[in-house]
Amino acid sequence: MVMHHVSESFDHLSRFSLLDRNSFRHSMILSSLLLVNVIIFILALVAEIMTLVVTIKVENLPNIAAPVEVTLPLYVFTVSSTYELASAAGAVIIAVALLVCSGIWLFVKLVLLSICWFVPMKGKRREWLLYGTDETGKIGYIMFFVIFIAVTGLAVGRDFYIVDVFSVLFPSVENNLIFENVTLSIHMAVETHGGVFFHVLGTMLSIGITQHAVSRHFNACYGSAIQRRSQKSFENKFAGSYKFLAFVLTFSVVLLALYIYGLTTNLLTYNYGGFLGGMITSNLQEFSSKPLRGIYLENSSVDFSLVDLGSRFPGLTYNSFTFPVYVLSVLFFYMAIFAPVALCFALSMTWISYVFNFRSRIRRRTLRLTQFFGAW
Repeated sequence: MVMHHVSESFDHLSRFSLLDRNSFRHSMILSSLLLVNVIIFILALVAEIMTLVVTIKVENLPNIAAPVEVTLPLYVFTVSSTYELASAAGAVIIAVALLVCSGIWLFVKLVLLSICWFVPMKGKRREWLLYGTDETGKIGYIMFFVIFIAVTGLAVGRDFYIVDVFSVLFPSVENNLIFENVTLSIHMAVETHGGVFFHVLGTMLSIGITQHAVSRHFNACYGSAIQRRSQKSFENKFAGSYKFLAFVLTFSVVLLALYIYGLTTNLLTYNYGGFLGGMITSNLQEFSSKPLRGIYLENSSVDFSLVDLGSRFPGLTYNSFTFPVYVLSVLFFYMAIFAPVALCFALSMTWISYVFNFRSRIRRRTLRLTQFFGAW
C-alpha cells in the first residue's frame, strides 16, 4: 500500500471523526456493512471448511457384476478442529497462527475500523491506524491458501490388484486365482464446503470497507475542498528525480522477473510416509519377494509450484470441476499471481507520474490504483 505523502494540510492535525465528515446515511450504510461482516466471520468460524474423504472401490469380484464402492469422511475441518489437529500434532506455533489469523484477527480488524470511523482523533493518528489495519488485513487469507495446500497435498490414491496387496501384507499365503482379476482402488481427496467462501467473502468485504475508510480519511484531510481553504496543492516533492526513477524502474523490473521465475519454481514438496502413505505412493515391488501383477512406481514425493497449486486444484478436489471450485481457483490466481504483477506496474506508473510531474488528479489516481492492488 502507498499512502499519500503530502504536506500537512488544513485538517491533518485536528481532532475529528469520519462520522462527522460524512452524511448520517453514509455512516448507517457503513455500520450495516460492518455488522454484516461480523455475521459472515461468525459463520466462517463455525461452518465446515473442508472434509478429507477416502473412496474405496472393489471391482471384478466373482459373481458380482457391479463394483462395490464406499466413501468415508475421515476428518471434518473447521477453524477450531484445525487448531486442535495442529496442536495434537505438536505444531503449536502453526495452530496458534491459524487461530489468530483466521479467527481472532478478523474481529479485531472490524473493531479497529469502527474506531477509525466513529471515534474522534487526530488525522495523523487515524492515518497510521488505517495504514496498519490495511497492511495486516490480508492475513485473513491464510486459511484460503491453507485449503489449496491441503487439497493438493492430500489428493493421493492408487489402484491395486488384490493379489498384489496379499503378496505384500501376507507373503507366506499363496495367491487365490479366484481373486486374480479383482482390483482395489483407494483414493483420498478433500471436499470444500461453504466455510471457505465465508472466509473469502468476509475478508474481501473487510478489505473493501478499509479501502473506503482510507479514501474518506484522505478526502477529509487532503481533499480538494480542504486544499482550496488551506491554499495548498497536492504537493510533489519528486518532480525531476530522474535518477531515482531509473533506480525504481530497474528495481521493479528485477523484482517482477524474479517473481515470474518463482511462479514455476517448486514451492512445496509433499513427502508421504506411514503405512497408508507407503502403500499408496511407494514402489510395492520392493516389499514383496514375489513378482507383482501390477506396476507400482515410486511416487512418495510430489513437487508443486505456485502455478501448480491453482491449476491442479479444480481436478484434485473431491467435488472436482464444479463451479464453486473454479471460483476458488480464479480467486487464487488473482490474489497470488495477477495482483502482485499489477501492483508492480501500478508502482512504476505512480513514480512516473510524480517524477514527470503529471497533474495532481493523475497522481492521485495512480496512488489509489497502487493502494488498491496493494490491499487485494
